[in-house]
Amino acid sequence: MIEGAEARRMSGALEKLVADALAALCRGDTALAMRMLEDAERRDPNDLDVLLLRATIFAAHDRVEEARAVLDRAILSHPNDPVARSAEAALLLDAFDDPQGALSLFQDVVRLLRSDELAEENNEAGRELLHDALLRCAECHALLEDPARALDAANEACAARPSSGAAHVARAQALLALGRLSDAARAVDEGLAHDEAIGLGHFTRGQLRAFLGDEDGARAAFARAASLDPERCPLPLPLDPERFARDVRGCLAHLPRAIAASFAHVEVVAADWPSTAALARESAPRSPLSLVLLDGEIDGRPRVALYRRCFELAHVDADEVREIAAGLVVDALARQAERLPPIS
Repeated sequence: MIEGAEARRMSGALEKLVADALAALCRGDTALAMRMLEDAERRDPNDLDVLLLRATIFAAHDRVEEARAVLDRAILSHPNDPVARSAEAALLLDAFDDPQGALSLFQDVVRLLRSDELAEENNEAGRELLHDALLRCAECHALLEDPARALDAANEACAARPSSGAAHVARAQALLALGRLSDAARAVDEGLAHDEAIGLGHFTRGQLRAFLGDEDGARAAFARAASLDPERCPLPLPLDPERFARDVRGCLAHLPRAIAASFAHVEVVAADWPSTAALARESAPRSPLSLVLLDGEIDGRPRVALYRRCFELAHVDADEVREIAAGLVVDALARQAERLPPIS
Protein backbone atom coordinates (compact mmCIF):
# COMPACT_ATOMS: atom_id res chain seq x y z
CA MET A 1 0.00 0.00 0.00
CA ILE A 2 1.23 3.50 -0.87
CA GLU A 3 1.27 5.84 2.11
CA GLY A 4 2.26 9.30 3.24
CA ALA A 5 4.76 11.31 1.24
CA GLU A 6 4.84 8.79 -1.62
CA ALA A 7 1.07 9.02 -2.09
CA ARG A 8 1.25 12.83 -2.10
CA ARG A 9 4.10 12.72 -4.61
CA MET A 10 2.12 10.48 -6.97
CA SER A 11 -0.97 12.67 -6.57
CA GLY A 12 1.04 15.79 -7.41
CA ALA A 13 2.59 14.14 -10.46
CA LEU A 14 -0.83 13.04 -11.70
CA GLU A 15 -2.24 16.52 -11.20
CA LYS A 16 0.62 18.03 -13.22
CA LEU A 17 0.16 15.45 -15.97
CA VAL A 18 -3.54 16.31 -16.31
CA ALA A 19 -2.79 20.04 -16.31
CA ASP A 20 -0.14 19.61 -19.01
CA ALA A 21 -2.55 17.51 -21.10
CA LEU A 22 -5.22 20.23 -20.89
CA ALA A 23 -2.66 22.83 -21.92
CA ALA A 24 -1.69 20.69 -24.93
CA LEU A 25 -5.36 20.32 -25.88
CA CYS A 26 -5.82 24.10 -25.71
CA ARG A 27 -2.85 24.51 -28.06
CA GLY A 28 -4.49 22.09 -30.49
CA ASP A 29 -1.97 19.30 -29.88
CA THR A 30 -4.47 16.47 -29.43
CA ALA A 31 -1.90 13.74 -30.03
CA LEU A 32 0.23 14.92 -27.10
CA ALA A 33 -2.86 15.34 -24.91
CA MET A 34 -3.92 11.76 -25.68
CA ARG A 35 -0.47 10.38 -24.83
CA MET A 36 -0.54 12.21 -21.52
CA LEU A 37 -4.08 10.96 -20.88
CA GLU A 38 -3.01 7.36 -21.49
CA ASP A 39 -0.09 7.85 -19.10
CA ALA A 40 -2.46 9.28 -16.48
CA GLU A 41 -4.90 6.40 -16.92
CA ARG A 42 -2.13 3.89 -16.33
CA ARG A 43 -1.42 5.61 -13.01
CA ASP A 44 -5.05 5.89 -11.84
CA PRO A 45 -7.92 5.24 -14.30
CA ASN A 46 -10.59 6.18 -11.75
CA ASP A 47 -9.12 9.51 -10.67
CA LEU A 48 -11.77 12.20 -11.17
CA ASP A 49 -9.44 14.62 -12.96
CA VAL A 50 -8.33 11.85 -15.31
CA LEU A 51 -11.94 10.96 -16.14
CA LEU A 52 -12.76 14.64 -16.70
CA LEU A 53 -9.75 14.96 -18.99
CA ARG A 54 -10.94 12.07 -21.16
CA ALA A 55 -14.44 13.55 -21.33
CA THR A 56 -12.98 16.95 -22.26
CA ILE A 57 -10.94 15.45 -25.10
CA PHE A 58 -13.97 13.56 -26.41
CA ALA A 59 -16.19 16.66 -26.23
CA ALA A 60 -13.56 18.81 -27.97
CA HIS A 61 -13.75 16.45 -30.95
CA ASP A 62 -17.58 16.21 -31.05
CA ARG A 63 -17.59 12.71 -29.57
CA VAL A 64 -20.28 13.85 -27.18
CA GLU A 65 -21.93 10.48 -26.57
CA GLU A 66 -18.57 9.05 -25.47
CA ALA A 67 -17.94 12.14 -23.34
CA ARG A 68 -21.30 11.64 -21.64
CA ALA A 69 -20.55 7.96 -20.96
CA VAL A 70 -17.27 8.93 -19.29
CA LEU A 71 -19.03 11.56 -17.17
CA ASP A 72 -21.68 9.01 -16.15
CA ARG A 73 -18.83 6.81 -14.96
CA ALA A 74 -17.27 9.75 -13.11
CA ILE A 75 -20.53 10.45 -11.27
CA LEU A 76 -20.88 6.77 -10.30
CA SER A 77 -17.28 6.68 -9.08
CA HIS A 78 -17.51 10.02 -7.25
CA PRO A 79 -21.21 10.41 -6.29
CA ASN A 80 -20.64 13.24 -3.81
CA ASP A 81 -18.33 15.33 -5.98
CA PRO A 82 -20.15 18.29 -7.56
CA VAL A 83 -17.54 18.79 -10.30
CA ALA A 84 -18.48 15.64 -12.22
CA ARG A 85 -22.18 16.53 -12.15
CA SER A 86 -21.43 20.09 -13.20
CA ALA A 87 -19.41 18.85 -16.17
CA GLU A 88 -22.16 16.51 -17.35
CA ALA A 89 -24.82 19.19 -16.84
CA ALA A 90 -22.83 21.59 -19.02
CA LEU A 91 -22.50 18.91 -21.68
CA LEU A 92 -26.24 18.21 -21.65
CA LEU A 93 -27.03 21.89 -22.01
CA ASP A 94 -24.39 22.90 -24.54
CA ALA A 95 -24.06 19.77 -26.69
CA PHE A 96 -27.38 17.93 -26.29
CA ASP A 97 -29.72 20.93 -25.99
CA ASP A 98 -31.34 19.30 -22.94
CA PRO A 99 -32.12 22.08 -20.43
CA GLN A 100 -34.37 19.83 -18.33
CA GLY A 101 -31.71 17.17 -17.85
CA ALA A 102 -29.05 19.81 -17.28
CA LEU A 103 -31.20 21.61 -14.72
CA SER A 104 -31.60 18.48 -12.62
CA LEU A 105 -27.83 17.99 -12.47
CA PHE A 106 -27.07 21.65 -11.79
CA GLN A 107 -29.58 21.53 -8.93
CA ASP A 108 -27.71 18.48 -7.60
CA VAL A 109 -24.51 20.53 -7.74
CA VAL A 110 -26.11 23.30 -5.68
CA ARG A 111 -27.43 20.77 -3.16
CA LEU A 112 -24.05 19.07 -2.79
CA LEU A 113 -22.19 22.34 -2.36
CA ARG A 114 -24.63 23.43 0.34
CA SER A 115 -24.64 20.09 2.17
CA ASP A 116 -23.10 19.64 5.61
CA GLU A 117 -20.84 16.91 4.25
CA LEU A 118 -19.00 19.36 2.03
CA ALA A 119 -18.97 22.34 4.38
CA GLU A 120 -15.22 22.11 4.87
CA GLU A 121 -14.63 22.08 1.11
CA ASN A 122 -16.74 25.17 0.41
CA ASN A 123 -13.71 27.36 -0.11
CA GLU A 124 -13.35 29.99 -2.80
CA ALA A 125 -13.34 27.35 -5.54
CA GLY A 126 -16.52 25.87 -4.08
CA ARG A 127 -18.21 29.25 -3.91
CA GLU A 128 -17.27 29.91 -7.53
CA LEU A 129 -18.71 26.55 -8.57
CA LEU A 130 -21.91 27.32 -6.63
CA HIS A 131 -22.24 30.71 -8.34
CA ASP A 132 -21.69 29.15 -11.76
CA ALA A 133 -24.21 26.36 -11.09
CA LEU A 134 -26.86 28.87 -10.01
CA LEU A 135 -26.24 30.91 -13.17
CA ARG A 136 -26.68 27.80 -15.30
CA CYS A 137 -29.88 26.98 -13.37
CA ALA A 138 -31.18 30.43 -14.33
CA GLU A 139 -30.24 29.75 -17.96
CA CYS A 140 -32.05 26.39 -17.92
CA HIS A 141 -35.20 27.89 -16.39
CA ALA A 142 -35.18 30.61 -19.04
CA LEU A 143 -34.89 28.04 -21.83
CA LEU A 144 -37.77 26.13 -20.23
CA GLU A 145 -39.81 29.37 -20.34
CA ASP A 146 -40.01 29.73 -16.57
CA PRO A 147 -38.76 33.29 -15.95
CA ALA A 148 -39.96 33.36 -12.33
CA ARG A 149 -37.69 30.46 -11.40
CA ALA A 150 -34.93 31.93 -13.58
CA LEU A 151 -35.18 35.08 -11.47
CA ASP A 152 -35.00 33.06 -8.24
CA ALA A 153 -31.82 31.31 -9.42
CA ALA A 154 -30.27 34.58 -10.60
CA ASN A 155 -31.06 36.19 -7.25
CA GLU A 156 -29.29 33.30 -5.52
CA ALA A 157 -26.30 33.72 -7.82
CA CYS A 158 -26.15 37.41 -6.88
CA ALA A 159 -26.27 36.45 -3.21
CA ALA A 160 -23.48 33.92 -3.71
CA ARG A 161 -21.29 36.52 -5.41
CA PRO A 162 -22.67 40.08 -5.18
CA SER A 163 -19.96 41.49 -7.45
CA SER A 164 -20.84 39.13 -10.32
CA GLY A 165 -21.80 41.15 -13.35
CA ALA A 166 -23.08 37.98 -15.06
CA ALA A 167 -25.47 37.27 -12.18
CA HIS A 168 -26.98 40.76 -12.36
CA VAL A 169 -27.35 40.44 -16.13
CA ALA A 170 -29.13 37.10 -15.63
CA ARG A 171 -31.47 38.93 -13.22
CA ALA A 172 -32.08 41.58 -15.87
CA GLN A 173 -32.97 38.97 -18.50
CA ALA A 174 -35.44 37.26 -16.15
CA LEU A 175 -36.99 40.58 -15.14
CA LEU A 176 -37.35 41.55 -18.80
CA ALA A 177 -39.05 38.23 -19.53
CA LEU A 178 -41.49 39.02 -16.70
CA GLY A 179 -42.23 42.43 -18.18
CA ARG A 180 -40.61 44.34 -15.29
CA LEU A 181 -38.78 46.81 -17.51
CA SER A 182 -37.63 49.36 -14.91
CA ASP A 183 -36.24 46.63 -12.67
CA ALA A 184 -34.56 45.00 -15.66
CA ALA A 185 -32.91 48.29 -16.65
CA ARG A 186 -31.53 48.78 -13.13
CA ALA A 187 -30.24 45.20 -13.01
CA VAL A 188 -28.44 45.44 -16.34
CA ASP A 189 -26.90 48.77 -15.32
CA GLU A 190 -25.62 47.16 -12.12
CA GLY A 191 -24.27 44.15 -14.01
CA LEU A 192 -22.35 46.29 -16.49
CA ALA A 193 -21.07 48.48 -13.67
CA HIS A 194 -19.42 45.35 -12.23
CA ASP A 195 -18.17 44.11 -15.62
CA GLU A 196 -18.51 46.37 -18.65
CA ALA A 197 -17.30 43.62 -21.00
CA ILE A 198 -20.36 41.35 -20.77
CA GLY A 199 -21.74 41.25 -24.29
CA LEU A 200 -25.06 39.77 -23.18
CA GLY A 201 -25.51 42.70 -20.80
CA HIS A 202 -25.19 45.21 -23.64
CA PHE A 203 -27.54 43.14 -25.78
CA THR A 204 -30.15 43.10 -23.00
CA ARG A 205 -29.74 46.88 -22.66
CA GLY A 206 -30.29 47.17 -26.41
CA GLN A 207 -33.48 45.09 -26.19
CA LEU A 208 -34.84 47.37 -23.48
CA ARG A 209 -33.94 50.53 -25.39
CA ALA A 210 -35.44 49.22 -28.61
CA PHE A 211 -38.76 48.36 -26.97
CA LEU A 212 -38.86 51.76 -25.26
CA GLY A 213 -38.27 53.57 -28.56
CA ASP A 214 -34.65 54.67 -28.08
CA GLU A 215 -33.45 53.45 -31.48
CA ASP A 216 -30.07 55.24 -31.41
CA GLY A 217 -29.33 53.92 -27.93
CA ALA A 218 -30.41 50.42 -28.97
CA ARG A 219 -28.14 50.43 -32.03
CA ALA A 220 -25.17 51.54 -29.93
CA ALA A 221 -25.85 48.83 -27.35
CA PHE A 222 -26.23 46.11 -29.98
CA ALA A 223 -23.02 47.20 -31.70
CA ARG A 224 -21.14 47.03 -28.40
CA ALA A 225 -22.59 43.59 -27.66
CA ALA A 226 -21.59 42.26 -31.08
CA SER A 227 -18.06 43.59 -30.69
CA LEU A 228 -17.67 41.86 -27.32
CA ASP A 229 -19.45 38.56 -28.02
CA PRO A 230 -20.19 38.15 -31.73
CA GLU A 231 -21.13 34.47 -31.40
CA ARG A 232 -23.87 34.91 -28.77
CA CYS A 233 -24.82 38.51 -29.52
CA PRO A 234 -24.81 39.13 -33.27
CA LEU A 235 -26.53 42.23 -34.57
CA PRO A 236 -30.32 41.92 -34.98
CA LEU A 237 -31.39 40.81 -38.46
CA PRO A 238 -33.52 43.51 -40.14
CA LEU A 239 -36.78 42.27 -41.67
CA ASP A 240 -38.66 44.14 -44.38
CA PRO A 241 -42.05 45.14 -42.89
CA GLU A 242 -44.07 44.36 -46.01
CA ARG A 243 -42.48 40.96 -46.58
CA PHE A 244 -42.82 40.11 -42.89
CA ALA A 245 -46.53 40.96 -42.90
CA ARG A 246 -47.07 38.93 -46.08
CA ASP A 247 -45.19 35.90 -44.73
CA VAL A 248 -46.98 36.04 -41.38
CA ARG A 249 -50.44 36.31 -42.92
CA GLY A 250 -49.71 33.34 -45.17
CA CYS A 251 -47.81 31.27 -42.64
CA LEU A 252 -50.53 28.67 -42.08
CA ALA A 253 -50.43 27.77 -45.76
CA HIS A 254 -46.95 26.43 -44.96
CA LEU A 255 -48.59 23.61 -42.98
CA PRO A 256 -49.87 20.38 -44.54
CA ARG A 257 -53.27 21.02 -46.11
CA ALA A 258 -55.26 18.92 -43.64
CA ILE A 259 -53.69 20.70 -40.66
CA ALA A 260 -53.98 24.16 -42.22
CA ALA A 261 -57.71 23.58 -42.79
CA SER A 262 -58.28 23.19 -39.06
CA PHE A 263 -56.87 26.70 -38.53
CA ALA A 264 -58.84 28.39 -41.31
CA HIS A 265 -60.87 30.34 -38.72
CA VAL A 266 -57.75 31.94 -37.21
CA GLU A 267 -56.79 35.52 -38.04
CA VAL A 268 -53.00 35.93 -38.14
CA VAL A 269 -51.70 39.51 -38.07
CA ALA A 270 -48.32 41.24 -38.03
CA ALA A 271 -47.23 44.09 -35.77
CA ASP A 272 -43.96 45.68 -34.72
CA TRP A 273 -44.20 45.17 -30.93
CA PRO A 274 -46.63 43.55 -28.49
CA SER A 275 -49.25 46.02 -27.29
CA THR A 276 -49.92 46.67 -23.63
CA ALA A 277 -53.42 45.27 -24.14
CA ALA A 278 -52.09 42.02 -25.64
CA LEU A 279 -49.62 41.57 -22.79
CA ALA A 280 -52.38 42.25 -20.25
CA ARG A 281 -54.58 39.50 -21.72
CA GLU A 282 -52.02 36.82 -20.88
CA SER A 283 -52.79 34.74 -17.79
CA ALA A 284 -49.14 34.86 -16.70
CA PRO A 285 -46.56 37.65 -17.13
CA ARG A 286 -45.09 37.65 -20.63
CA SER A 287 -42.06 39.33 -22.08
CA PRO A 288 -42.58 42.46 -24.18
CA LEU A 289 -40.18 40.72 -26.57
CA SER A 290 -42.53 37.75 -27.14
CA LEU A 291 -42.59 36.58 -30.74
CA VAL A 292 -46.27 35.68 -30.63
CA LEU A 293 -49.32 36.49 -28.47
CA LEU A 294 -53.01 35.84 -28.63
CA ASP A 295 -54.51 39.25 -29.37
CA GLY A 296 -58.24 39.00 -28.81
CA GLU A 297 -60.80 38.20 -31.49
CA ILE A 298 -62.05 39.64 -34.78
CA ASP A 299 -65.72 38.86 -35.47
CA GLY A 300 -65.52 35.88 -33.15
CA ARG A 301 -62.35 34.55 -34.76
CA PRO A 302 -59.24 34.21 -32.60
CA ARG A 303 -56.50 36.63 -33.59
CA VAL A 304 -52.84 35.72 -33.22
CA ALA A 305 -50.24 38.48 -33.55
CA LEU A 306 -46.58 38.04 -34.47
CA TYR A 307 -44.07 40.81 -33.89
CA ARG A 308 -41.49 41.85 -36.46
CA ARG A 309 -39.11 43.66 -34.12
CA CYS A 310 -39.08 40.71 -31.74
CA PHE A 311 -38.25 38.39 -34.66
CA GLU A 312 -35.37 40.72 -35.51
CA LEU A 313 -34.03 40.58 -31.96
CA ALA A 314 -34.31 36.78 -32.01
CA HIS A 315 -32.14 36.72 -35.15
CA VAL A 316 -34.75 35.02 -37.33
CA ASP A 317 -33.69 34.98 -40.97
CA ALA A 318 -36.21 36.37 -43.46
CA ASP A 319 -36.37 33.03 -45.30
CA GLU A 320 -37.36 31.27 -42.07
CA VAL A 321 -40.14 33.62 -40.96
CA ARG A 322 -43.04 31.76 -42.56
CA GLU A 323 -42.12 28.34 -41.15
CA ILE A 324 -41.33 29.66 -37.67
CA ALA A 325 -44.48 31.77 -37.61
CA ALA A 326 -46.65 28.76 -38.45
CA GLY A 327 -45.19 26.77 -35.57
CA LEU A 328 -45.63 29.68 -33.16
CA VAL A 329 -49.29 30.16 -34.12
CA VAL A 330 -50.09 26.47 -33.65
CA ASP A 331 -48.25 26.43 -30.31
CA ALA A 332 -50.04 29.55 -29.06
CA LEU A 333 -53.45 28.10 -29.89
CA ALA A 334 -52.56 24.76 -28.33
CA ARG A 335 -51.52 26.49 -25.11
CA GLN A 336 -54.79 28.40 -25.06
CA ALA A 337 -56.73 25.14 -25.50
CA GLU A 338 -54.87 23.60 -22.55
CA ARG A 339 -55.96 26.51 -20.32
CA LEU A 340 -59.64 26.27 -21.27
CA PRO A 341 -61.95 24.46 -18.82
CA PRO A 342 -63.28 21.09 -20.03
CA ILE A 343 -66.68 21.06 -21.74
CA SER A 344 -69.18 19.47 -19.34
